[in-house]
Amino acid sequence: MTRILYANAISNFSSKVRVALELKGLAFEERLPPDGYGTKAYKLIVPMGTIPGLVEDDFVLSESETIVEYLEEAYPQVPLLPADPRARAQVRFLSRFHDIYLEPPLRAMFGQLRHAGRNSELVADQCARFVRRLNQLEFMADAEGPYVAGALSIADCGYPSTIALAQVMLPLLGSAYKPGPVMMRWEAAANEHPVLGPHKLAYFAEATAWAARKMDG
Repeated sequence: MTRILYANAISNFSSKVRVALELKGLAFEERLPPDGYGTKAYKLIVPMGTIPGLVEDDFVLSESETIVEYLEEAYPQVPLLPADPRARAQVRFLSRFHDIYLEPPLRAMFGQLRHAGRNSELVADQCARFVRRLNQLEFMADAEGPYVAGALSIADCGYPSTIALAQVMLPLLGSAYKPGPVMMRWEAAANEHPVLGPHKLAYFAEATAWAARKMDG
């Protein structure tokens, strides 16, 4: 089987799938979308034109959460969902919380990194929104840890890159990343994990370079 992940280095949703693939020990080739995502050339391969895109032979799949769920069902040898239905539902919720609630305020500020033309009201609102979501996560994540839902799961795949992105972006926007003790414990565990740690470190470096380009652009 040929398995290709279409992605780029700054896409945190691409990182989410990359982490899941590596946690499951699945070999893959990573490629940039030809001519960039959203292009006609790329849509001939991945009709949605978005990243990440997963291609296994003639099977094509888009959307990071869908891809991660597929990987869990197709390759259960390294399980990333617990057996108990309620625990599985909680893992899925925490994974969706990342996608729908925690990450979007950061994305909304991608165009605000330059001082020139910065909308200070928008930045203040989105920073406050991110802080509120982080505080919610503090109470919803597993209090004992070490990971977001207790044991390592699909819920941990998206957070390394997004937390790294927050650590890069917020200080540049006059705010700060201030996790509570639960997320501090998660980060300590993630930093020590042989897959999560290197991914978070690599993404932090990529996001730092990306932010510098945005500020100079």
